[in-house]
Amino acid sequence: MTENAFVSMLQEANGNGLQQKVLLSFLPTKDQINMLCKGHNLIKTNTVKNKYNLDSEEEAIKYSEKDVGLAFTAQLSRLLQSEQVQPSTAKIVMTVWGGDHGCDVFQFGASMKVHFSDGTEPFEFDMSACDIICRTDSAELLEKIIVDGLTVGLEKKAESKLNICLDKEKKIKFAYGEKPVTFEDENIKTLNKVFMYVTGDLVLVLSAIALGYESMLGRRCFLCKICHSLFSKLDQHVEMWMMVEFLKVVDGVNDGRAKFGVKKKAWWPCIPLENYMTPILHVLIGPGNDLLYSVLG
Repeated sequence: MTENAFVSMLQEANGNGLQQKVLLSFLPTKDQINMLCKGHNLIKTNTVKNKYNLDSEEEAIKYSEKDVGLAFTAQLSRLLQSEQVQPSTAKIVMTVWGGDHGCDVFQFGASMKVHFSDGTEPFEFDMSACDIICRTDSAELLEKIIVDGLTVGLEKKAESKLNICLDKEKKIKFAYGEKPVTFEDENIKTLNKVFMYVTGDLVLVLSAIALGYESMLGRRCFLCKICHSLFSKLDQHVEMWMMVEFLKVVDGVNDGRAKFGVKKKAWWPCIPLENYMTPILHVLIGPGNDLLYSVLG
């Protein structure tokens, strides 16, 4: 809360000097705030200018975001520490990233799951990465915020090894990249990769936002190379897309015209194309509506 907002709150309460003094006594001191925030990651807040449509005026869109690389390791460290799990038993770490819009907020986050080699039940938890206060979401708005703010953290998770370490005080620490030399080898568990997947509504996954497609229309499959006119010919050999091919197609796009349905560079080339998951619910909404209209009509 800014100083102006705090003063406005006091004026709105219309309290006398004694009442305002009592109210101030409930506010935490700076030392108390630092103590409460210890072990938690910083949340950055900012605004961007955005037009909801061509005829509207620009509005300031508020959003908040975290460093997803640091937030992930901090939350996982607290979880493993509280359950007294040995780092050497960690086997697989999986993350599913996605987002959706509702109640004037677009939320982007992840579901995390850790599997162990000693029979320990897998741990699963959710993490919020970015909240955008907006009436509707769009490719342009999300690209302004999510790409710049979250790509670095996602690339770190996708392309770096994850080292789970146990220090001399038996506290769990994390490090990306090569093994840190400050820990003994027997106290380090290195995972060669964190398995990452992306899902969400059709706007987030199949449009230009995530994979560079011109729209979420069903003219082309986002996994294979056949177009709509060939969907019924299931007996033919189907060649699957690779992310590296997507990037080459983008290089051949001229004047903003889509090529093979691809118009822009994918947001996160570090995540394999086969790890982009189509949300079944959204896929079924269209055929379900058509069926209802046919029956009721």
